[in-house]
Amino acid sequence: RYELTRYSADSWQSNGDDTSGRFVGTGRTYGEVLPGISLNYRPDALTVYRASLRRSFSRPAFGLISGETVYSIDDTSGKLLGISKPNPDLNPSKADNADLSAEFYDAHGGVLSASTYYKRITGFVYTSQSATSNDNTLGGLVPTGTTLENGVPVTMPQNGGTATLYGLELAASKRLQDLPGIWSNFGATANLTLQHSAADSKRADQPGKTWLPRAPEQIYNLDLFYDDTKLRADLSYNYTGLQLLGLTSDR
Repeated sequence: RYELTRYSADSWQSNGDDTSGRFVGTGRTYGEVLPGISLNYRPDALTVYRASLRRSFSRPAFGLISGETVYSIDDTSGKLLGISKPNPDLNPSKADNADLSAEFYDAHGGVLSASTYYKRITGFVYTSQSATSNDNTLGGLVPTGTTLENGVPVTMPQNGGTATLYGLELAASKRLQDLPGIWSNFGATANLTLQHSAADSKRADQPGKTWLPRAPEQIYNLDLFYDDTKLRADLSYNYTGLQLLGLTSDR
């Protein structure tokens, strides 16, 4: 498989005075070769085993590569508190993936599944923060009358180095059709993800490895439902564990 990506965007770059500025254009063209192989084995009508090796990639969101630079300014002191800006030089993230799974069905649509996976990711995207007092690096002038003290936090997305992610997923779904009367319309679904990650951002101020950003180690969901020919109702619960949102620097 081969995918060609071509994009262009224009965004307004303010001169910092709320009245003047200009449109700035960005764009890139790149292609990705994505080899892969998948195997399915069905020993009977209610069992499926799956295995795959594949390469994938993820394009950076448009909001991360094109958009306005946002200045946060204290209304009272006029001090510039922080700056958030896009990064038009972001590259897509690439991953080599290995997956194994098993699915077991019953005759009434219930299913129990288990899967394990491993991903080696290059160029993952994370949010960085650095401090600068040089407004020429910010894609526009700092608004007139603001005060810069001891550097200003500048937040922007960046590409990291290499990361690994592996984990286990368990899922089950069952409608209680064997119960009498109205109770046969009730059912439940649940899934659990346990995973571990290690990522190297290649930042000088982060010499060690961290979690992969936005990859919590625990996720689980529970859904209780009622479903008949006239009504569908769900009661859902979601838990997402701690996750790394960004990397910061005091320089």
